[in-house]
Amino acid sequence: MNGLTVAQSSEEDVKDKRRKKEEAQCSENASCSRTVESIQNSEDDAKNDSSLNGSESCYSYDYNAILEGDRPDPSVIMAKALMAGGIAEDEESSSVFLKHEKAKECYNKIVEPLIKDRFQAANWMREKRLLVQGMRCPACQLDMLWTKHNKCGDGYSWKCHNTSCARYKYTKSIRNGSLFQRSHISFGKWVNAMYLWGIDEEVNMAAVRSDLSAKTMVDAFNYFRELCQWYFEAHPVMLGGESRECVVDVLPAVRKRKLEAMKDSQPMQYVLVITDISSKPISGCLELIDNLLPETIYSLISRVIFKGTTVWCKDPESFERLQLEKIRSVSKSFSGKEDNETVGDWLQFKKLDKDKRGKEYLQYWHRLKTRLKGLSAYKDDFRKGFLYELMWKDRFTENALESLCEHIAEKYAF
Repeated sequence: MNGLTVAQSSEEDVKDKRRKKEEAQCSENASCSRTVESIQNSEDDAKNDSSLNGSESCYSYDYNAILEGDRPDPSVIMAKALMAGGIAEDEESSSVFLKHEKAKECYNKIVEPLIKDRFQAANWMREKRLLVQGMRCPACQLDMLWTKHNKCGDGYSWKCHNTSCARYKYTKSIRNGSLFQRSHISFGKWVNAMYLWGIDEEVNMAAVRSDLSAKTMVDAFNYFRELCQWYFEAHPVMLGGESRECVVDVLPAVRKRKLEAMKDSQPMQYVLVITDISSKPISGCLELIDNLLPETIYSLISRVIFKGTTVWCKDPESFERLQLEKIRSVSKSFSGKEDNETVGDWLQFKKLDKDKRGKEYLQYWHRLKTRLKGLSAYKDDFRKGFLYELMWKDRFTENALESLCEHIAEKYAF
């Protein structure tokens, strides 16, 4: 009898606990529904307020958040941003937004179709002069024809159509003599790699997005960097000119913490930054130097900047002294006597005050310093290539894929 009473009481305790748990859940659900209802009401009130205010918008848009997450049609986002006044209020964010939209349009219209269609990709490569434009048969020496070849990975091959030739129907790869001669990567993936490099995608992420190995993508990115170096060796940078202004400044090649650790262990390296603030948009030149001696800096300044330019720098007196010595030596070599009348044809040095250089220059300087932070991750031998890449992208980032194709074609002279 006592056992039955105990069992009944335990059952009642269990039921009581269940009832309390259900009541708690009900109250929680009720509070949640009230919260949701209040949120919906507040959203409705906001909509009503915005409609009453006419053209005034109560919304603000975080462009960086928009770029990172899923979003609707770009034209809708841009229209909302313009209505909210975000474009005018935040030029840097809107610039990032517009750059992202342009890159996405390039991918959708050019890159993606080439990844999907090997025949279209081969014809695009030929049109951009990234492939040899013609080839002769080694037997009859007549021009071979660009011929569709379904069994070939590229979709086309060069083929001899001379029926009298001993090697009639002989074929050659359309990659012969080109950058892609030793590569087995499809043309579509090559175009994707070029596109990803042009938009500054990180190399490991680019490998994932291209379905390629990290080593292959590193090799591709290194080639594009070498192309940047070739371009500036073939087209030396010249800045300034009559009635134009340039700014000269120096940055350490490594970050502050690493700089302190290196002071006593190995020679320091610096980046000489020469910026033409009269050009639209602002452009510059980056040079790696091993010391901060005025003679070293002046030799680079005089090589890169046209005569007649006003040069803003931190130590104008030292550069004026070096320039005067050079003028005297040049004058003596030509006339056998000193002649200071030619000073006006040379550089005019003035004391630099960054805060007075204007908003556009300060934005450029901040952006450059941010990008140069990546330099410390490279060994000394690779830093120069990194600077060439920065200079190239600084000039051609608006249409990087097209410019990259032009420079590859120029290098190989197709």
